[in-house]
Amino acid sequence: MIRIASFIAAVLLLTACNDSNNIFNGRFRQAPEVGITDIACERLGVEVPGGAVCYLADTLLVVHTPMNPEWFFSLYSLNDFSLARQVVRVGNGPGEYPPYTLCNCDRPSTENGHVKMWVTDQSARRTLERIDLTRSLAEGRTVADSIVDVSEVRGQTSYWYPVGDRLWLNYCIDEGETYGEFGLLLYDAAAKEIIQRQPLYTRRHPDISLFSTAQTPSSDKTMWAGGMLSFPQINFIPLSDGKPDMKKAFSVSLDRHPVPLSEAAAANDILPQLNSYLHILPFADRFVASYHATAESTELHIFDDRGNLLHRLRLDCRVPYFDIDPASGALYGLCSEQLVRADIGRWLHAE
Repeated sequence: MIRIASFIAAVLLLTACNDSNNIFNGRFRQAPEVGITDIACERLGVEVPGGAVCYLADTLLVVHTPMNPEWFFSLYSLNDFSLARQVVRVGNGPGEYPPYTLCNCDRPSTENGHVKMWVTDQSARRTLERIDLTRSLAEGRTVADSIVDVSEVRGQTSYWYPVGDRLWLNYCIDEGETYGEFGLLLYDAAAKEIIQRQPLYTRRHPDISLFSTAQTPSSDKTMWAGGMLSFPQINFIPLSDGKPDMKKAFSVSLDRHPVPLSEAAAANDILPQLNSYLHILPFADRFVASYHATAESTELHIFDDRGNLLHRLRLDCRVPYFDIDPASGALYGLCSEQLVRADIGRWLHAE
């Protein structure tokens, strides 16, 4: 699953490094020393106003454009990168969504020849909706073939992945200085019933404000990986039958010591996206995570599905969010609203 940190970030307010309500405290692993390989990005000559995240779907490149004043998605041909159509209109009419409310998009999937993706409507409607992009493209209107009402769930939610007839969701509760909590939620949509709530972080100190960034399961649903804004660590939770095994949760960082929360809070005030894993993508038996130590470039950290760091690649421009072509290993993303491509295939399969 793919999330936009600056737009959809869930506020996590933590206490100190020994807070028992942060399940990753005391389970820190030092990442091994791995050399950095520099990778050049190819500029494709396509500007996407308001673009944030790219998704590959068959022969289409789907770009989520949350800051576009008219459309939430722009669809491009992968053959020549021409604009095929813009879909899902911004507005308040039928099949439209209020400005800046359609977010937390999940990676598209193909079902019976139709490209579909889950989105979160953060307006007053409070729904998770699966949009049929193929029909929307053909019919010139927004077609949602599945709508899940999450208005009864406390806090903000975003789609994660299904377990049978139920859904695992990310949730965030933010009540100012009173309480803050982020975690995972197993939800029975038909009964509108919460089956299981698993908090990962809770806030106890009002001066410390952290944001969740990417949260995703591995391709085979055996491991969860997640990041936190202003924290140079990636967190892992093994999954058993689709459920998190909290006793085996751990975090991995390039730093030799976990960053004190006071320093993380200070960094959050200056430039919150630095020293953070903003995006994590499952790819076969790998996780590919974008790490940002500077404002000018992006590091890609490639982990295996057991949380071991294998490779570090440094792109020559800032590409926070991306998707990868499984056939070619080509990475597609946006750098300052410009479409770019980088060939990283050789590192996706090499040990």
